[in-house]
Amino acid sequence: MAVGDVNGDGWPDLYVSNDFTEDDYLYINNKDGTFTERRAEKLSQTSRYSMGNDIADLNQDGLPDIFSTDMLPADPEIWMRSVGEDKQEVFEIKERMGYGAQYVRNHLQLNHPDGRFREIALLTETFATDWSWSPLLADLDNDGRVDIFVSNGIYLRPNDLDFIQYGQGQVRAEEAADFQAQQIALLPKDKLPNFLFAQRADLRFEEQQREWGLGAESYSSGAMYADLDNDGDLDLVLNNVNQAAFLYENRSRQLTDPGHFVQLQLRGAGLNPFAVGAEVLLALADGSWRHAYHSTSRGFQSGASTRLHVGIGAAQEVEGLWVRWSATEAERFSVPALDSLLVLEKGTGTQEAFPNRFLLEASPVIRQAQVALDWRHEENDFNDFRREYLIPRRYSQEGPAVAVADVNGDGLEDIFLGGARGQAAKLFLQEPDGSFTPQTVPVFEQMAEAEDVVAIFHDFTGNGVPDLYVGSGGNEHGKTAVFNFDRVFINDGSGRFTFLPQALPPIAENTATVAVSDVNGDGYPDLFIGVAVETGNFGQRPPAFLLLNQGNGTFRDATAQYFGPDFRPGMLQKALWEDLNGDGKLELLLAGEYMAVTAYRQNESGQFVRWKELAPAGLYSGMRVQELEGANYLLLGNLGLNAKLKASDARPAYLYTGDLDQNGKREAFLMHHKGDALVPFSSRDELITVMPALKRQHASYAAYAQSKGPEAIFTPEQLARVEEFPIRELRSGMLALGLDTAAFEALPLEAQFSPIQDFFPFQVDGVPYMLALGNFYAYRVDLGRADAQALSLWSWQNGAWKKESHGLQASRYWGSFRQAVGIQIGGRPHVLLVRNDDTPLFLRLEGTEVLY
Repeated sequence: MAVGDVNGDGWPDLYVSNDFTEDDYLYINNKDGTFTERRAEKLSQTSRYSMGNDIADLNQDGLPDIFSTDMLPADPEIWMRSVGEDKQEVFEIKERMGYGAQYVRNHLQLNHPDGRFREIALLTETFATDWSWSPLLADLDNDGRVDIFVSNGIYLRPNDLDFIQYGQGQVRAEEAADFQAQQIALLPKDKLPNFLFAQRADLRFEEQQREWGLGAESYSSGAMYADLDNDGDLDLVLNNVNQAAFLYENRSRQLTDPGHFVQLQLRGAGLNPFAVGAEVLLALADGSWRHAYHSTSRGFQSGASTRLHVGIGAAQEVEGLWVRWSATEAERFSVPALDSLLVLEKGTGTQEAFPNRFLLEASPVIRQAQVALDWRHEENDFNDFRREYLIPRRYSQEGPAVAVADVNGDGLEDIFLGGARGQAAKLFLQEPDGSFTPQTVPVFEQMAEAEDVVAIFHDFTGNGVPDLYVGSGGNEHGKTAVFNFDRVFINDGSGRFTFLPQALPPIAENTATVAVSDVNGDGYPDLFIGVAVETGNFGQRPPAFLLLNQGNGTFRDATAQYFGPDFRPGMLQKALWEDLNGDGKLELLLAGEYMAVTAYRQNESGQFVRWKELAPAGLYSGMRVQELEGANYLLLGNLGLNAKLKASDARPAYLYTGDLDQNGKREAFLMHHKGDALVPFSSRDELITVMPALKRQHASYAAYAQSKGPEAIFTPEQLARVEEFPIRELRSGMLALGLDTAAFEALPLEAQFSPIQDFFPFQVDGVPYMLALGNFYAYRVDLGRADAQALSLWSWQNGAWKKESHGLQASRYWGSFRQAVGIQIGGRPHVLLVRNDDTPLFLRLEGTEVLY
């Protein structure tokens, strides 16, 4: 258990780690001697086998963050032969029973003024420290950034899967009196070093235990830090199992250019002479903060000195130091000199309010908007994993669809919202007062079984009235299912829509994107249709379609004419038309999963040919164009870096797909690098569930854990039936568009907290802004929910993106976002955002001149 004031109200709160099934608890102080458990409100996920935890400010913003430890090995061989995540079906049962999302790894919960934590252990690479016990968060090198020390070790490892399987079989087979002793003798012993993560700039941590002299192998548990030799840096004491204790002298003050520090000895009153529970905040000249909470009990069976130690870093002025002795008592003190011990006695400072680091200033360009629109997306319960056990994520949760246009000619923009399977789409007409009235559209009700994933309004008949295209998805129905076909609805001009069954060729795929352009120059809009996956056949590149408008709202399939036979560009998520070279002809830009962002251009004969790769192969889900400093840039939303799956150009990940066991079904299998080794992402149990014959090829978990590369898992005959999809980039980013397209440039680190599903670029009084929509909950349990950042607002300043600190209240603006569209409501510019299985949200844009 750790104690800290996690919400800034001056009262101590509690974080409690729980092992096994039970959730971790976050108890918020009610200020009356009682606490309320509010984990579900504040945290999106927690560790599963939680051990120790600690609370400290990790990013110098003055807010206390939480770090909890688990048992995930860093060594891939130990990882693969150890008990891991719940099986997918068990995880889902626990969710239905009311348990929160729990994953077998360390969790770093980054606090935010909006009241919700962002979990980023995967991004910071601090998620795997083996059988961990006590985390201690402290600045061990006085560089002004808090480091993370984790003690670990288990003398006998009882979660070894070979041991569990062998033991279960033996219990059934023999009754020997000494069988328990025989079992214990078989338990593996893996003696490992403890972990030390040195924090560099911007939440970037480096594993440094060996470099810092902490590489001794041990079975460590309890630990504590204190400046034992009074030289200005923190020393470490470790307690070990079946081994002498360790005492590590910190010699960072002996470096050529040591960082600075301030040590504080607090003097309380009465029965609390050491002022335990006091909170300290330091404001530095560079605008950063240092925060400390006085608690001598930390980690797991661990602690710290009664003297607070605050690393400052490079020499700079401390502009203010505040001590909050209790919720109602705070004082300000001066810091006459760095690298010194200050004794601060209660009642000797200047009474002054403790700075509130939880305040959220209202943004000058974006406001929460109260818009009356009664609708909620209701996702149907279809489990993709029961059909294709190893696919990385569900493709049945792509909606809702959204489109905006003035459908009845009254000068007000109206809204179409498409539902999931079993939920009819809805049309809302805008009223002059800015409210929306739902309309009963019989044909929408009749097609409620269709899963609406994407929608666009456009004039398909040339009469100046917006018609409607709706793309179906859901990954549930086959190609012949009547409700799996895309649809066109013709508008009579008053907002009444008629289904035109003959409008389209029979496209019954999982449509992901629709892009409009007049491809053949006849004055009528044509459609490019991109598909995400083939139903029940993940890994097979699905077809894409080019549909030429016949001038009356009907379309013919011209894909072969313009792209050649059997055009299958990849697992698409987004498509758009853009003139890249200024010749007046539009190029087709495609982004998707397990593919590069690719541009197609027309050759002299009018056919589209693959022209160039704009960005490396990734897991792209968002793509928009934004003008910056007179040039067009392509914004690309990708998986991000806060994921267990790791990939880069130097160390790609790979998706292997094919009918490996010749049963008529395609299997999918991920591999990624751990260090220099290409190792399986899925466990042996998961692989055998899909391909039972592999059990003979990998008779033990230990043998499977030693697999390096696909050839160590599959036979040459099996690999001959496999298609390989490399993944070389997981960061969201951007690139300049033009004939000489610039290189891919990653967005700032905080934009990598979660997958970006969509962007909304806009401009206020000449300043470019970007709203990034994130989170995605539909990954397999071994990948885990991506839920660390729902919305983030960025402004373009001095040639770079800067995150706006003005927050959107997380309690209301959270969820798994899908799309954003601009809309005028009451004559003022707004953004409509839709979330999967949730209500739509509205933001109002503020400024003299707003463009989007």
